Amino acid sequence: LTRRMRVNTRPFTAQDTVMWFRAIVTDLSGNADTALLRTIVVSGPKVIMSADTVAWPNKEVTVIQTVIDSTPAIDRYGYRATMSNGTVVKDTTILAGGAQNVTTSTTFVVPATATVGSTITIVPRATDAGGNIGSGNTVVVRIIAEPADATPPTVYQSVPPRFEQGETLRVDAHDPSQIRAIGFEMRTLPDSVLIASATLNRASGTRRTNDTAYFAVNYDRSHRGKKAFVVSWAEDSLGNRGYSIMNTQTTPLADASLAKRDTALLVYGVTYRLPTGSLGADIAVDTNPTRKRVFVSDVKQGGLFVWEDSSSTRPVAGLRPTKISVGAFPWGMALDTSGNKLFVANSGGTNIDVVDLNTLSDIRGARVQTPSTAVYDMAWFFNAATGTYKLSAVRIIQYSDRPQYLAQSQNGNLYFSTRPTAAAPEGTIRRIDDPLGPGPRPRQVWQYGSAANQKYTFFNADSVFAMHMPPTRDDSLKICDTDIFTKVSYCSGWFVFASEATADLYAKGTFDEETVYNLDVSTLSLPDTNFVASGTDGRRIAFGEGATSGKPGRVFTVIDTLGMTYTQARYSRAIQIRDLVNNASDAIFGVALNRSSNYIAIHGSETFFADTGLRLQGKYGTAARGAGIAFNPGNDDKYAPDSVSQAFVASADSTIEVVDSYYFRLRQKLPLRTNLYGALRVWYNFNPVPGVPLRIYGLTQEGLVVIDVRPEDLLQLP
Repeated sequence: LTRRMRVNTRPFTAQDTVMWFRAIVTDLSGNADTALLRTIVVSGPKVIMSADTVAWPNKEVTVIQTVIDSTPAIDRYGYRATMSNGTVVKDTTILAGGAQNVTTSTTFVVPATATVGSTITIVPRATDAGGNIGSGNTVVVRIIAEPADATPPTVYQSVPPRFEQGETLRVDAHDPSQIRAIGFEMRTLPDSVLIASATLNRASGTRRTNDTAYFAVNYDRSHRGKKAFVVSWAEDSLGNRGYSIMNTQTTPLADASLAKRDTALLVYGVTYRLPTGSLGADIAVDTNPTRKRVFVSDVKQGGLFVWEDSSSTRPVAGLRPTKISVGAFPWGMALDTSGNKLFVANSGGTNIDVVDLNTLSDIRGARVQTPSTAVYDMAWFFNAATGTYKLSAVRIIQYSDRPQYLAQSQNGNLYFSTRPTAAAPEGTIRRIDDPLGPGPRPRQVWQYGSAANQKYTFFNADSVFAMHMPPTRDDSLKICDTDIFTKVSYCSGWFVFASEATADLYAKGTFDEETVYNLDVSTLSLPDTNFVASGTDGRRIAFGEGATSGKPGRVFTVIDTLGMTYTQARYSRAIQIRDLVNNASDAIFGVALNRSSNYIAIHGSETFFADTGLRLQGKYGTAARGAGIAFNPGNDDKYAPDSVSQAFVASADSTIEVVDSYYFRLRQKLPLRTNLYGALRVWYNFNPVPGVPLRIYGLTQEGLVVIDVRPEDLLQLP
């Protein structure tokens, strides 16, 4: 006979009051028995607890606690698990942080010394923020002998469809008898050659019913570009082995021949991840063979990351956790002519930092300013009726002065594109003479602009004024500028013709002002993004206009060799991509110059090769979009030998296309894990590895991708 009774303690008891309940039972013969029950009155949180009710030595027991309270909220909770011999197996306390409803899953392992027939009692506890003690149900776990089991574990695997060297493979396994080992095999297709395998063993006492293993998979470079399949497995504590099954299946599989096979493409490259929140913008390779470093600029969180090649077999140092501090929103980078400094374009400001490559620190005080320069533009015309010359109003044009991509010429001058902003939506190309000298001089590059009739355009002047006279008299103009050496401002007199005003100004000192005739100044505007590249020897700089919103991108170059004055630098005419291929809507995704600055590669809807006169030499139909292009660093001529006549193109189909720069055909297609964006750099392997002469460096959203290139990766496809 069982009888339940409810007692309301609230009217006459306080919190934590000890209460005794006496039960008396009498039979029909008058025999009586008495039982006492001691309890404590509580008013704190309520705990609902569940756990396995049977277990065996070394088995993992999962305890789930749900704690509920309203006012005040939960402060802490937990439980104590005690064996029947008094040994405490686990005593845990969890801080709730003021929550009103929490559910937590924790585990403990039954001691190996636990005897069959004994028990483990799990008693909950909880306290609210007011110090009130809660209550909950107790769970008793009975210890039994480990049951016989012939059922294998259920096994699931997660395999990336494109698999990099060192990529992580995940295997999940479940079995009531607990998992003692997890492993995998990777084999090539279609010949089933084993190329990677591993086993993770769990010692007794550390085994779990649910287990997960992560394997970093490495395989020989010779298998890159091939397909492979993965089969994983797990064994329980009784030696039953199960194999990988579909994620939708629940029935374990003991037959290896029926195991789920996940196919993966073994791709080129190893990704060195940037910290969360960072985003790489540009790559610079320190070509000094003793330092062995590559730099990545971080436009999201600022600074430069340093990748170091510290191993003779594969890079192990990766990206440093600390960064070199530079200015705001660092973007483009370029080595200086000495090879010991690095220029960094701070596109969030108006300056360029200089980093010492030996100390890996920003050189305080060496920061190069990129001041705003106004362009003054006016039209002139001759009034035949009055026989007078007339001028339009002076139009003042301001371009963005935030540096984006940059390169230094052999002559030591910096060339850079500017990043448009909401306040200054038009970008352009700038030049800074002698950036590390005592008086860096910024200039605007205008030579890529189109022609227009009867125009005066003034660059680098302090101001330009027009005086408008009555119809029967000539209008006139004057130009003002600051002497380069004395820093004294001068103005020309008032003259009818710009040539006269310019000559008068220059008779008074040495100036940067430049008067250009018949220029359509509207064609100087460059939207984001505009590429700047230099040949390895720095003799020639190339510029490519990207993000043209359906208009054809322009390419032009400048020769600025050692000893040239500003007026001696030779600019090419700007050529539109449509001039090469008759495609009026082709944007540019990258430009590159070879080692001797005498051959140019352009990545547009196809890959084009042009000589120094920007005359088309040939093209190949690479993927229509993508980012980045680079020559083999040994390429020194359009007639370069077969061993170095390659260009590497980052295409939008997650590949690097190796294009023959002499015969203009595809040599190889190197698959990657994901698409690259931005800069692409190629240089000799810092640590000579047999069969790996070159390395390619690219960027993804995750970080820096380092790609080893073998001689067979450069061979012509059959």
